[in-house]
Amino acid sequence: MASQSPSESLQGEASCSICLGYFQEPVSIPCGHNFCRECITRCWEGLEANFSCPQCRQTASHKSFRPSRELAKIAEIAQQSELASRTSSPSALVCDRSQAHRLHTVLPAEEAAQEYKVKHWDVLAAFPAHQKSLGKGKTQPSKIVCEFEQLHQFLKDQERLLLTQLADLDRAITRVQEEAVVKVSEEMAHLDTLIWEMEGKFQQPASKFLLVRAQSIWVGGKWRERANPKTWDSTSITLVLSSPAANVTLDPATAHPNLHLSEDRKQVRGQLVPQDLPDNPERFDFEPCVLGCQGFTSGRHFWEVEVGQGGVWAIGVARETSIARKGQLSLCPKGGIWGVEKWGGQVRALTTRKVTLLPLRVLPRRVSVHLDYAGGTVAFFDADEGGLIFIFSRASFTGERVRPWLWVVGLFNFLPLSLCLSACFLNGELDVKFCLDIVSKNVNSGWSF
Repeated sequence: MASQSPSESLQGEASCSICLGYFQEPVSIPCGHNFCRECITRCWEGLEANFSCPQCRQTASHKSFRPSRELAKIAEIAQQSELASRTSSPSALVCDRSQAHRLHTVLPAEEAAQEYKVKHWDVLAAFPAHQKSLGKGKTQPSKIVCEFEQLHQFLKDQERLLLTQLADLDRAITRVQEEAVVKVSEEMAHLDTLIWEMEGKFQQPASKFLLVRAQSIWVGGKWRERANPKTWDSTSITLVLSSPAANVTLDPATAHPNLHLSEDRKQVRGQLVPQDLPDNPERFDFEPCVLGCQGFTSGRHFWEVEVGQGGVWAIGVARETSIARKGQLSLCPKGGIWGVEKWGGQVRALTTRKVTLLPLRVLPRRVSVHLDYAGGTVAFFDADEGGLIFIFSRASFTGERVRPWLWVVGLFNFLPLSLCLSACFLNGELDVKFCLDIVSKNVNSGWSF
């Protein structure tokens, strides 16, 4: 084998054994061999221990690079020497004749110049089009501004038009509202007149009021449609006022142990000490209540109760089987009771668990209870003043017997009440009256429910 020239030996020493090219950023590893930094980094990529030299296979426990500036300088000198030797050879002067350049593409200078001139002319020919495009770019902003100004003016015109339409609509709504207010005012004035006439009839004495035919009180169809459902029409009022008086006595089997009935069962008195009575299923064991003996499943009936000025009471009707006898009662139609009560100096309707306060000008001393079973109405009147206290106009009895219901309770510093029963005749018919008389003796304690 022929010995290498100094130039070839220099090139060999300046070459990387991995990429076989001149060193690029040469580094030295622990075994002493040199490699390009990038070559040895890729060779050891993914290893965490036992870093093996690609040339001698010696392993190192950790990765360690030491830059070799001297070797980098030698590689640069070797590269320059190789380039100089190539360009100084005769073959480098004539490219198309050199064996080393046999794969190069060669072209006469005149042809190459002509080719480059054509390329330059093509570029030059494109300049006018570019200049025209740039001119359009300069005029485009002003065109956009003009279009936006036109759009803005259009929107302003639309806004003005819509505001005008809204103003017209507002005036139309105001006109309709004013007409509605005038119409409602006229209707209210008519209703006020009607109410005044009805109140005048209610203020008549009971004997005269009950003889008046209620057909004279007429409510027009359009008023009936808008009236409160609790307002009666003339037919319902006529049916109630023409109902016969009911002969009612008290049922001792239902009386609470703290309520004492008289022998004729026409008087009930509250007492502090409960009686030793059988706990039959019909008896009230929590609320101080008692039912009437008589029950109704049809027809129209009424009776009166004198309640006086003091005490706490409630009167009305109750469904015989639906009303609870044991435990606390639900004093409302859902609990099977339609009634009114006096509590705390105020009369209230037992409409729901939240009772309805009745703003009466005068507390009644005698209350007339009117029952229309078929019509589903229960009405309460002030028997002395003739005024309507309250009406349940949609009572649902569901086919059950309905019985008179009384509730008498004494509170601290209140007077106990006694319930008396008397009879009289009204228009040839028996009128049974209950009266709640005040006992003169005060008591210091009582029931609280």
